[in-house]
Amino acid sequence: MLIERLFFLLTGFAVCLVCYFRNPGFLDGPNHLARYYVMTRDFQSPFFNAIYETNFRLLPNVGVDLVMFVLGRIIEPGIAFRIVLGSIVVLHSLGFYRLHRSVHASTCSPLVLLLPMTSLSYSYLLGFVNFALALGLLPWALMSILKIRDTSWWLRLVVWSTALFFCHFFAWMIFAYLTMVCLKFRSDAKLKRGEVIGLLVIFLAYIALYKLSPSSSEESKIIWSSAADKAKFFFATFVFGPYWKAASGAFFLLLTALAFSKNFRLSKDSARILGAIIVLFLVCPMGLSIGGNFDARLPAIFFAFLIALSTVRNSQRLTRSVAAAACAVTLVHLGTTGAAMFRTNAEAGHVRSIFNQVRPNSVVTVLSLNFGRATHRDTWYPNYNMLQFVGVPERPMHVQGLFSYPTQQPVLVKKGLQTALPILARDTEGKIESRQKEFDDWRANIAAKLVPFGIDSVYVFVIDHRSTAASLMTTDKVLFEDATYKLIRCDLAKG
Repeated sequence: MLIERLFFLLTGFAVCLVCYFRNPGFLDGPNHLARYYVMTRDFQSPFFNAIYETNFRLLPNVGVDLVMFVLGRIIEPGIAFRIVLGSIVVLHSLGFYRLHRSVHASTCSPLVLLLPMTSLSYSYLLGFVNFALALGLLPWALMSILKIRDTSWWLRLVVWSTALFFCHFFAWMIFAYLTMVCLKFRSDAKLKRGEVIGLLVIFLAYIALYKLSPSSSEESKIIWSSAADKAKFFFATFVFGPYWKAASGAFFLLLTALAFSKNFRLSKDSARILGAIIVLFLVCPMGLSIGGNFDARLPAIFFAFLIALSTVRNSQRLTRSVAAAACAVTLVHLGTTGAAMFRTNAEAGHVRSIFNQVRPNSVVTVLSLNFGRATHRDTWYPNYNMLQFVGVPERPMHVQGLFSYPTQQPVLVKKGLQTALPILARDTEGKIESRQKEFDDWRANIAAKLVPFGIDSVYVFVIDHRSTAASLMTTDKVLFEDATYKLIRCDLAKG
């Protein structure tokens, strides 16, 4: 069937896109990739062994870490990570496609051609890879749970719950919520009272397991989104790079046109699932002070389920028109995403050439002078986090600021060194004068703390964006300087 062939071609294009670029510019991706290098190459690097310790403990957000811990020891971690990124796209697109075919066995909606677009959504492109993996597993888990309940049903429930829990706790909460909604309202899957109690006991056990993990020990407070924020999250589901608006606008225009022309077909059970996701989005907080973007991740889930559970009016002409429009929208999204990745990857090549001047087994800290102007976060070009990481694969080095959640990750900086290495780079408001003072104070205080660890020099990589004329003055050796970057080598023996 033509629609099926187009679906697999678009999915293959999306996979090739995310696997091709060495530094695609996923915002949080460098944090993860640096961690994978440390935990898979620690046995080859005395420097990594001296600075880091790997301890998985009872952590709920380590799905990709567990895969990379094995795969990254077999092949080069950067290549392994790209394979994982491509696999997530396949799991997501194919999972929601299979969900669609299980609901609409006799027909294949042309809207499935939008599924590869939903696989490259906000959470994925920001580099939330553990959550993206869990989202890719979600449709497979729900299809398994909604099958006829036989003797293996409870085992399947526990297996999928465990897999999603260790991939990402918030994704597990969505799975538990949708499972209860489906079993509550689906006429062919309702639970008996005893089964309801058993289901609640299992889910409460996983919540208790989370409370026992180090992730729940961080002091934090709930942060709520405003109505304007939620509207922004909804319409910016596919934001990436400076060109995202064209594809997003076409996506919403297509869905709106189908809705107003009454060409959508949606069963009552499917409408209840979508309504439950909308309710969750409206009441869900933005997150916690230690991390979040929780409600911002839900629109992508809503659109994936909307496409998977719906179909269009059975008309050959309408089917062809919708298929052509959906294919075009997805191609525009993949094209603009690829263009943004190309720009970031090219900038990363420039930065890698600068990092070649950093000696192996060195400590690097990153300082952004662009206070009050979040250019790197608005356009992701150049990408601030990506710039922190690009030197790590070439040679062992510790880049300050890469591990921002000290109790929630399986790779930790050893306590003594963590205390000795205050992070210089901070995203706070200020002027260049305060940055200069911060640098001078840091430079004066760090020497006595690091020399006992055998570290006699520290590199400072300064990002001086083109949008500001600020400059950092230092008497240390400047190894590289252009309009955007400066690399400084601080000789700690000078004090």
